[in-house]
Amino acid sequence: MIGDYALPAALAVTLPGVLAWLAGRRFGLAGLLAVMILIGVIAVIGWNLTRDVLTGDDQLRRSSIIFFVVVPGIVSVVLGAIAGFWEAHRRRL
Repeated sequence: MIGDYALPAALAVTLPGVLAWLAGRRFGLAGLLAVMILIGVIAVIGWNLTRDVLTGDDQLRRSSIIFFVVVPGIVSVVLGAIAGFWEAHRRRL
């Protein structure tokens, strides 16, 4: 089951983090704040999408996508934005 999500998880960890790092590096604090606003919007949308109760295989599939793809992607975005902002801050000093 984990193997089914290997490629999406790898992409979710890599691409959003790199894009957030570039945005944080390019726009500084504005890029970091934009990423945080994006994460907030994703959280509200995700909360509305997962309110219904599923059973069996549907619930297993949804929780697998959340834990193997969505959560690593969000962590990647946040850490990438922080690293990009930190690098932009260091370059300005």
